[in-house]
Amino acid sequence: MLTWPEKIQFAIGLLPAIIFGQKYCEEQDNLTVTEWMRKQGVPDRVNDEVFIAMAKALNFIDPDDLSMTVVLTALNRFLQV
Repeated sequence: MLTWPEKIQFAIGLLPAIIFGQKYCEEQDNLTVTEWMRKQGVPDRVNDEVFIAMAKALNFIDPDDLSMTVVLTALNRFLQV
């Protein structure tokens, strides 16, 4: 389970995707999940606890290989009102 500070840091890291939408998501295609999370200041434990499981569900692709565009696009579709 993530701590509240980790959840908050992750939420803050997702703000650009929420604010700028799909254009921002597509611009992140050059970054892996791990690279994007480090760039956004998201704690490594979020990667360990959430994204490794999510990446494996997406055809067992490691977060060091998975493009962040895939994840951000899915989250963006979910978060849009």
